[in-house]
Amino acid sequence: MMGPPGRHPRQPMITRAYQRFFLYLLFFLSGSTGLAYEIIWSRKLTLIFGGTVYAVSTILTVYFTGLALGAILIGREMDKGRNPVKAYVVLEILIGIFGIGSPLLFLGIDTIYYHIQPLIGSSLAGLTGARFVLSFLALIVPTTLMGATLPVLVKLVSGADQDVATNAGRLYAVNTLGAALGTLLGAIVLIPLMGVNGSLYGIGLVNLVIAGTAFLLFRGAPAQPKPAALEEYVHTPLERYVLVLFGVVGFISMVYQVAWIRLLIQVTGSTIYTFGLMLAVFIVGVGLGSEIATRLLRWIKNSLLAFVVLEIAASAYSLLLVSYFDRLPLLFTSLALGQEGGFAGILLLKAFINAIVLLFPTLMFGAAFPIVASIFAGRASRSGGDIGFVYSFNTIGGVFGSFTGGFFILPFLGTQTTILATSVVGLAVAALAAAKLKGPILKGGSYFACAACLAAGFVLHQPWNVGYINAGPYLLQFPSVEVLQNFADKKILYYKEGINVNVAVTGNRKPRMIYINGKPMASTLLTDKANQYLLGHIPMLLHPDPKRSMVIGLGAGMTFGALVRYGEPSDVIEISPEIIAGARMFGEHNRYVLDQPNANVIFDDGRNYLHTTRQKYDVITEDPLDPFFMGSGHLYDLEHFQNAKRALNPGGIMCQYLPLYQVGVEEARIIVKTFASVFPHVTGWFAFSDMLLIGSDEPLMIDVENLRRRMAKPEIAADLREVGIDNEYDFLANYLFGSEAVEEIGAGLPLNTDDYPIIEFMTPRALMGATISDNVNYFFDRRVHRMPPILDLSGLDASEFEEFNDRMPKHFRARRFIVESYPRLLERTGGVLSELELARQTTAPHSTSSHYIAFVYVARARGLASSGNHHEAIEHFESALELRPDHPETLTNMAISLEIIGQEQRAAEFFKRSLTIDDEQTLPLVHLARYELERGGKLSAQSYIARCLALDPSNAECEALKLAPEAR
Repeated sequence: MMGPPGRHPRQPMITRAYQRFFLYLLFFLSGSTGLAYEIIWSRKLTLIFGGTVYAVSTILTVYFTGLALGAILIGREMDKGRNPVKAYVVLEILIGIFGIGSPLLFLGIDTIYYHIQPLIGSSLAGLTGARFVLSFLALIVPTTLMGATLPVLVKLVSGADQDVATNAGRLYAVNTLGAALGTLLGAIVLIPLMGVNGSLYGIGLVNLVIAGTAFLLFRGAPAQPKPAALEEYVHTPLERYVLVLFGVVGFISMVYQVAWIRLLIQVTGSTIYTFGLMLAVFIVGVGLGSEIATRLLRWIKNSLLAFVVLEIAASAYSLLLVSYFDRLPLLFTSLALGQEGGFAGILLLKAFINAIVLLFPTLMFGAAFPIVASIFAGRASRSGGDIGFVYSFNTIGGVFGSFTGGFFILPFLGTQTTILATSVVGLAVAALAAAKLKGPILKGGSYFACAACLAAGFVLHQPWNVGYINAGPYLLQFPSVEVLQNFADKKILYYKEGINVNVAVTGNRKPRMIYINGKPMASTLLTDKANQYLLGHIPMLLHPDPKRSMVIGLGAGMTFGALVRYGEPSDVIEISPEIIAGARMFGEHNRYVLDQPNANVIFDDGRNYLHTTRQKYDVITEDPLDPFFMGSGHLYDLEHFQNAKRALNPGGIMCQYLPLYQVGVEEARIIVKTFASVFPHVTGWFAFSDMLLIGSDEPLMIDVENLRRRMAKPEIAADLREVGIDNEYDFLANYLFGSEAVEEIGAGLPLNTDDYPIIEFMTPRALMGATISDNVNYFFDRRVHRMPPILDLSGLDASEFEEFNDRMPKHFRARRFIVESYPRLLERTGGVLSELELARQTTAPHSTSSHYIAFVYVARARGLASSGNHHEAIEHFESALELRPDHPETLTNMAISLEIIGQEQRAAEFFKRSLTIDDEQTLPLVHLARYELERGGKLSAQSYIARCLALDPSNAECEALKLAPEAR
């Protein structure tokens, strides 16, 4: 629908084809710079304010508010006869100057925030307000300038009234497609090549080149006649009505985006590459949709009907297919198994998965822009202001959608229900628009289509299989789709979609593993517990007298629990409140840390907390997300380590977690070098599958007598024995290297910094293969060959000194056998048990890592049992029970193998022993009930069945036994 024809037809200022081509090219580049700025400025500000959803949403709200403001204010100014060529040139110059100068501006913002944050404290309202004001100061000017460019260029190219919507749609499409390129450049390409600040300088220069080129190309364009007064035209109620609906469409599109990204993160991962791909696919869809609709405008006779059709199509797609989106992990895994394109092939696969979810609905959203422009902006004389309003209403709606979707809707409804509810709102928008259609056929047909979509969505709806959603296929750990399906059958004990992340806990009746966005973060497996306990115990035992400690990242709470067990005040910095309930489920393993009087939980971004806190600590340790996660790389960079050093008391110790299983050797070396560039005294320690870096200002010297005394405390000794540390010799045997090896480790490598965050870009590639063996071999080759050169033995008497000198070298040699066995166990290669036997012989008659060696025997025994070799499996189970006779899972597995080979009575004895140690297991109860029924012990069987159903009322095997004739 067009506005009334203009009284004074005007000629466009650009008439030649080559000028239009270059104008589109320049606006394409302008769109690229705009999104590149958004990504890089957001990165800069999240380093200042933190990576919480509250901080990020505040930044985006200010950014898009500026875009909307510029489109309205300057768009209306252009209708007063301002020269669009001059305006565009000036806009690009100012944007470029601001881009080049923005690193200095952000440095000033950082300084201001550092000084005012302690005055605000932990008040969420106060912090959000401060972040909004500072973000406003940083971004409002350049974003207002960016928002003005679309209405300015529409004014430049529009002559006749009927050209306004076509020109606006094409310019919007070109600018949006440029933005997609800018997304990939800003997120993936520029920063590794030029650094963050270098990228800003380069983008700013591009803006200046755009301005100079526009000036040279269009300076001879005929001037636009100045109107005596702005032509009076009051938009019709229908036009205003559609404009408001288009604002709601902006809201819908951004709520969708929040939910879609949360879904896709679970499938394709949360690396910087996948984020760039998600955003690029979303923007490409919008740009292509606008271009397609623009080309069809001349054939569209009823723009309002077209708007209705677009909204029905977009909503129907998500409404009807959302129930099947939980199958995306299966599709991803099946395609990943067959691709041979390496890292690039995996990225293309991720782009394909993103397109399945995003492309069609975003095509519809993009197509709506020129359609609405054809309804609302029908006069060339007012094209600047009208297009500014169309763009601004949609953008403002998007601001509210992003804010409310991330803060309230998704955490309250969950991802699937959010997509469903948003689809229903989209159909409501279509129905409201249809109410203004003329003629009962069009109106009734539209209502029927909306109702049919709702009915079909209701019929097809089925809840997602959370096991699939939580499988983490992006880790490339599944050798087949069938293995993933079996994995998805794990019982989900807890699942929460929070503001920042999704958290899941799996297990039988007791928790076994906690996941964040599909990535296993902690478990009760011995090797995982070792990493988590030692992250707390190693730095606490290395410090002679720690009075206050802190850990970044709660996870399952085991590291925090280790800190708290020393009896002094301890803080945990956790960004995601939904982790708390998950951690409570591991109370048996974290010693119910969250209920301890000396435990304090602080909800904040860990890096931001260390950046702004005035609290001082004796020990700081970290259990963060792996560095391949987007944003987590900053917890492994120079500036973060400097913040940690500033937060330490004199003589304080920093412990940095360094995973070796999804980090390449080069990346691990870069992290070591970066850490050592801040802390003058560095030692490396093994924690089975990971490495811990210990940094301090003063040389580390371990008083062995003091260490022995502190390790002997019952609560400390119990933790350490559980993870294969039987004595002080086992503890010290984890030592790898000191500062003398750091120079060689970091030779020829760069530092990981805020400006060159190379770890964030390198580590996602390590997901393509196993890295733990390479890392273990590399760092063991740099291990000292004798006892750690940091021991103070002056507190030992002569006999103790002699014993220590005899035993320590043996345990030191044995530790290498033990650590090297773990990668072989993971990779299922030979030699594991022979290496462990070498370790035991080396330290004989004293024990070493008995729980770990028992764990390996059990792992091998279960592998033998699964292949049907139960007799050999029983031998391995018996070896494990010699070392750890009170382990219920070993007893239960032993009993199952005995049962299979026909030794039912002996099997029953082992099942009973297992229940004596842990009476909350259901599996032994099922087997014992079946055993008693077979031998006629009806009453005993009924007792076992009743106990089983009391523990797990949904246990199908117990239900079947209860209904069996012999049990009645």
